Amino acid sequence: MAPGLLLSVGGTPEPLIRSLQEHKPKAVCFLASQGSIDLVSEIKKKAIGLNFKDYKVIIDDINDTTHCYEKALVCCDFLEKEGISPQDIVVDFTGGTKVMSAALTLLAVSRNYQLSYIGGG
Repeated sequence: MAPGLLLSVGGTPEPLIRSLQEHKPKAVCFLASQGSIDLVSEIKKKAIGLNFKDYKVIIDDINDTTHCYEKALVCCDFLEKEGISPQDIVVDFTGGTKVMSAALTLLAVSRNYQLSYIGGG
């Protein structure tokens, strides 16, 4: 169980739904691009039995590591305002672009957050 979850959203909702079911967060920040933001409502709808507060942050340039990192910091602010301590935050970099994943990994390491990846298969 992870009280706080930061999820990068890509083109496939299923791994993110699995991440939500596995971590059972009380607060989630969805980090998405303009092209993937519409998947968030589908992800939330299919996360049956889970009740969490959520926040969406849109990345304008999915190929700019610094921009992705700065947008991920907005997610951190949301989770911290929800009263979640750093040791209780999980960063799942399963979805999104490679640049988004790199930015989230840098963020997690710099803040001592836990990392999560839901593989296929």
